[in-house]
Amino acid sequence: MTVEATDASRISRAHRAMPWKRGQTTGQQDDLKFKLGKRLGHGSFGQVFLARDVQTGEDLAVKVEHPVGKHSSLSFEARVLKRLCAPGFPRVHSLGKEGCYHLLAMELLGPSLESIFNKCGRKFGLKTLLMLAEQMVRRLEYVHSKGYVHRDIKPENFLIGRGERRNVVHLIDFGLAKRLEPEPRFGSRRSLIGTARYASICAHEGVEQGCKDDLEALAYVLIYFALGELPWQGLQAESKEEKHEKIMELKRQLPAEELCKGCHDIFARFLQYAQGLKFQERPDYNFVYSLFSEAMITEGYQNDAQFDWLALPEKNVSYSKQDPPQKGRSKSRRKSDEKGRAHSQMKRQVTPGQSAKTLCTSTKASSRERETVKPGFLPSLFGCFSAPKQG
Repeated sequence: MTVEATDASRISRAHRAMPWKRGQTTGQQDDLKFKLGKRLGHGSFGQVFLARDVQTGEDLAVKVEHPVGKHSSLSFEARVLKRLCAPGFPRVHSLGKEGCYHLLAMELLGPSLESIFNKCGRKFGLKTLLMLAEQMVRRLEYVHSKGYVHRDIKPENFLIGRGERRNVVHLIDFGLAKRLEPEPRFGSRRSLIGTARYASICAHEGVEQGCKDDLEALAYVLIYFALGELPWQGLQAESKEEKHEKIMELKRQLPAEELCKGCHDIFARFLQYAQGLKFQERPDYNFVYSLFSEAMITEGYQNDAQFDWLALPEKNVSYSKQDPPQKGRSKSRRKSDEKGRAHSQMKRQVTPGQSAKTLCTSTKASSRERETVKPGFLPSLFGCFSAPKQG
């Protein structure tokens, strides 16, 4: 595996930085040779880079992980994605290891719904919300049909496609996913798994999560988009645990109708349905689809996949992998300038005489709630691909 970097950053404070030799080549497999570019995002378990396949020139998203324990979360995530293998999910390009680093490469996708929400002035129209809900539920239905629960449903983990597929929503980041259990496990209370802002009440309580919990989290995501914020955002507490307790209590105390004041009642009905399910109960997905389709008809909308962000120039809602050509300058001059900028960047970010190699990292979301997300922050940019349609 060959990995050269133009943007070398430390994995995180918790991950020890490793020296990289410029031009270092290890491994013999051609499909594991990448040139790393800009860092696209990071999480508690590593970073995500824009990368280019040295053999094919294909642009990819590469996760780099420095595993703390014996097992790599990326290996598990790759297995889950290969099992899903359908439109609306990232296709695995390759999985590898170099030294103590693990790498997972996937096809590049567009920005997250959180990023697009910011680009749209933190407001989605009702038609866009109803069409989003239908696609997002379909992603969850397919994940559940394959025997998994996602456990970290949030706006940052839904990405749109690129180009003509900007109207297709993709579910990413299966680092916290788990096989569905036939019965809930009881015992000592576990810490929260997921993101506190959107986590189900059961997730807060530390009990086993099932299909119902993914749906409840999705309901909170949709309400967040409908209102622009959730009432438990910005709560003050002396510790993370205390903050999570306060969020859980608010979720318990607020009736769905009160939580959804100011938005369409369809979202309160969806939340009530999800919260009313039992752990082992399979959700009636057709009923859920009918909720949103009936609302579409009542409001006089057609599900034509014309989302709000499609009215924006594509460059405003997609990741640009290179600077736009500058007028009045020759191609050779532009190449020379780009080479100079890349060299300067490496001098600033990498120890002289070194380059950065990488393997892949999981941007697996931590249980810590992220209260703010910078516009344009792309926590994971993974790919769309052609495959048989899921049932």
